[in-house]
Amino acid sequence: MAQKQPIWLFGNTTVRSPFRLRDCLILLSRSSMEGNLYGEREEVAFREFLGEHGIVSLAEPQKGKKPTGDLGRKWRHAMTKLGFLYPKAPKMALLEKWQQEIGNPSEISPHGWHLIEAETVSGWQECFLRSLVGLYLPMEKHHHSANGLFHPLRHILTLMKNLEQMTGECRLNPVEMALVAQLSENMTSSDIVTKEVISFREQRDKAKNKKAFDNEYTQLLAKKYSKEAGTFGDYADMNLRHLKATGLVHNQGRSIVFVPEKRFLIDKLIDGIPHPVDDIAQWKSICNGTPLPTDEKGNALVVLQSLAEQLELRGYKCDLKSRKLDTPQEISLVRYELEDLFQQLKELEYAAQQRSMAEEISAFFD
Repeated sequence: MAQKQPIWLFGNTTVRSPFRLRDCLILLSRSSMEGNLYGEREEVAFREFLGEHGIVSLAEPQKGKKPTGDLGRKWRHAMTKLGFLYPKAPKMALLEKWQQEIGNPSEISPHGWHLIEAETVSGWQECFLRSLVGLYLPMEKHHHSANGLFHPLRHILTLMKNLEQMTGECRLNPVEMALVAQLSENMTSSDIVTKEVISFREQRDKAKNKKAFDNEYTQLLAKKYSKEAGTFGDYADMNLRHLKATGLVHNQGRSIVFVPEKRFLIDKLIDGIPHPVDDIAQWKSICNGTPLPTDEKGNALVVLQSLAEQLELRGYKCDLKSRKLDTPQEISLVRYELEDLFQQLKELEYAAQQRSMAEEISAFFD
């Protein structure tokens, strides 16, 4: 008999790229649809709205069938889950009190407005980081752990740090995410999950045909958990995109690794993320932009100094003494500026590396 095993996920696979949500929020903020996204008719109208403005490409409905609101509902769910829109009170909640304390359903939250108003990639990344720091499951009773809550971001950061301690590298690749990491929860100790990833990696490394190994392993899990085989990879792709949207990790080859200048912040997040006392506290936090360690001046300065040191290693002199750094907000503005500069330097370095890899790149395309 198949076992029930939820695959946890940060958003939903309809909206794999989280940055697309900002474009949707901007259009929504200028329309009469804000605050009117619940109900079948409203969801169908939202679907048409998304298609009309080029957010999605709409397929023609089958002959004799009317379009459904599935697409509109999933886009609304993706924005709500990350705290950019206010949620609708659960059926079992004391509706009036719950809704009054949170906000009007499907209206843009303060956190959503922060994402709309952010004008740099670093600013967008911080918004998504606040979302994932505030995202506990079950928000809708999907998962259960020893304390009733599961924090997927902390779970993956801890796993990667453990891998670094045990193997010397913090890397995690898409196959390991798909077939091991996203099937684990924090009711399983991080040491056990880390050993599972290492064991899987060793088995895969020994396989003569890795593609065949992956396919066979996927089919076994699909049968075990009554899932479509493609589900594992689809969820992993979406989860990895959301992780990279925080700016804490980036690609190294096909794997993700920690961004070096974010190590202090990563360690702080691993050491402790406060648990919300109830659903209302959780939603209020995520809809207002979950607090980060860098909201404290001391931590913000440490992160900024680490970034400046990384830039100086690349030959760029950072004169922080001439900058106004009296508040966490002022420090963040300088950090955004340096992070965007750092990203530009990385792109130039990557482009320069490609010149010496012409034969390898040609062979890859062949």
